[in-house]
Amino acid sequence: VVHVLRTILVLLHPYAPFISEELWSHFKCDEDKDLIVSAWPGVDEKWINSEYEEKMTALMKVITSVRTVRSRLNVPPAKVADMFVRTGHNSWELFKGLESIIKSLANIREIEIGEDLKKPPHSATAVVQDLEIFIPLEGLIDFELERARLDKRRHELEGLVNGAKAKLDNDNFIDRAPDEVVARERQKLMDISSELEKLKSNLEMLL
Repeated sequence: VVHVLRTILVLLHPYAPFISEELWSHFKCDEDKDLIVSAWPGVDEKWINSEYEEKMTALMKVITSVRTVRSRLNVPPAKVADMFVRTGHNSWELFKGLESIIKSLANIREIEIGEDLKKPPHSATAVVQDLEIFIPLEGLIDFELERARLDKRRHELEGLVNGAKAKLDNDNFIDRAPDEVVARERQKLMDISSELEKLKSNLEMLL
């Protein structure tokens, strides 16, 4: 741990010189120089492990996907969910021994895994590599309230999309407006359309 902290302080020094130098005074050895004249950390090949890197990357994707589902559907952070994972052959092997981390960081109670697992009713879905992840929403959200909220926002977005399209279809606007204004309107249309597609996907999960 001390080794990692020392390395972080060296890397942090150009961005936060005063606080990093102060902290360094508590971690440096007698033979160490001040950070301002210390050498940049080198790469030690013995600490590189591609297998662990693959595991960590996959683990981060799974946790992020579950958190994203919860956030998109307004699931309260304190509510614990269950997680069902439909996998290909041996796909879950990469995560063996990591279930407790997933449960802790994604606020999951139980994880059920299987190749022929059926999607539970009223479940949100996420795909990570060749894993299909299902989060049952029963008991986590008020379906009627969430449908009403999303439907209201859908109408708002559809109005904004129609307004942006009408403006961009207007030759008079295209010819007279500065290029940067037209580009901004096109980007705005793309952003709104993207949000609308995600919202429609969320609504489908609640059907």
